[in-house]
Amino acid sequence: MLKQTASLLSIGSGIVVIFFSILLLIPEKKNQRYPPAKVNTVQKVTKPKAPAPKIIKITLPAPPRYNETKGASKPKQAVNHPSRSHRSKQKQTLTHRIMPPRNISTRPKTVSFTPLKPKPPKRAINTKRRAIKNLRKSRRPTQIKKLKIFKTKTSKIIPKPDPVETIPRGRVLLRLLEHGKGPIIDIAWPENYIERQRLFKAFRTCYGMKLAVITNDRKLFTQFTPPTIAWRPNSDAYSGFLRSPIGQKINNETRLITEITRRHGIQNGRSVRIFPRNTDAIILAGFQRILGKRYTKYSRIQAHYRLTPKGGVYLEQIKVDERPVPGTIRIPPERYSGCRV
Repeated sequence: MLKQTASLLSIGSGIVVIFFSILLLIPEKKNQRYPPAKVNTVQKVTKPKAPAPKIIKITLPAPPRYNETKGASKPKQAVNHPSRSHRSKQKQTLTHRIMPPRNISTRPKTVSFTPLKPKPPKRAINTKRRAIKNLRKSRRPTQIKKLKIFKTKTSKIIPKPDPVETIPRGRVLLRLLEHGKGPIIDIAWPENYIERQRLFKAFRTCYGMKLAVITNDRKLFTQFTPPTIAWRPNSDAYSGFLRSPIGQKINNETRLITEITRRHGIQNGRSVRIFPRNTDAIILAGFQRILGKRYTKYSRIQAHYRLTPKGGVYLEQIKVDERPVPGTIRIPPERYSGCRV
């Protein structure tokens, strides 16, 4: 088997060598110069071929260089100028503008901003209530604004005296009256019985009036003292100007007087009214204010109590020696009584 394969390989290699040798010999025969044979042929007239176009090399200018020291100055450009015949065909190059670098100092400063906060949700509007309000406004009649008319008072305004300022002067006058110096003072109560009851109640609650029974030996007895023991009022707190009731009696007053007489076993006595010392001081100071410096020279002064609807007490209808004198005196209530009149 080996011998057969070897013989076959040798035969195949010989055939390949012969084939390549034949290929090498064929072009050599064609290149041999043989004498031209005479052949009757018609020669074709060929047109001369046009010359091939010449290739022109175009060189573009180099890119511009920026000089950092000179800023925005235009650098010189080296340009290879083409031939004159092809200048028209050359494309026009665009001129570039070189911007200088921005300086750091000229940059805009960053502005501080406040963060946006979400708006609170709007309250839901009750359209029904708004419609009712608009309907009520439309039903209201148009009100015409009234012009205020200011009236100027031509009468002389007399300022009211401050009771705090008149108390010291009135206490001096009260001391003189207690020693028998000064005019006799009579103050009448209202003739109406209801007004008399109201005035009695106001004196008891707001003005500190006390009821007492005075005996023939000048002793005072009240319903607050123990039986058969006289009451000695404080001369700094209570006035020595005692009033004895004259005219129509008041039921509440007569009831209290009978209780005092039974409590102390008094047989002969008469009822008196005792006021705080400051109240009588204000009354006497008011009389001196109205009468002037001649107050001590008059012999008799008469006046009437007037009770206002709010419980205030005034002295009016003043007469001096049977001669009427204009003027009123306001009697303020006690400081700690709690009454505001």
